[in-house]
Amino acid sequence: MKYLRLGLFFVISLILVTLVMSWLMPVKQHLEKNITIQASAATVYEELRLLKNFNEWSVWNQHDSTVKNTLSGTDGTAGARSDWQGDPEISGKGSIELTAATANSQVKHSIRFH
Repeated sequence: MKYLRLGLFFVISLILVTLVMSWLMPVKQHLEKNITIQASAATVYEELRLLKNFNEWSVWNQHDSTVKNTLSGTDGTAGARSDWQGDPEISGKGSIELTAATANSQVKHSIRFH
């Protein structure tokens, strides 16, 4: 009986900790990364604004031979989108969208994993 009560206490504690942590943890996450590249701004801009280039050097594409990419919109302009679907264990399913591009200055992407 003592072990049953101890086991029940453990399960209830685990449920309470899970509920509290899910209440405290953020629903959305934001990741921002900055790096310095030894190349001209024009060179870097041209490489990053085209989603077909992303599909060529993407880590997921390099490790997943089953991945299928679909490009929609005009590549290199805001609103262009590349969807991918591959092995669930490696690349899964998702999309990257070009949300903003300022010539030789800034490129913004939005990545979603489905």
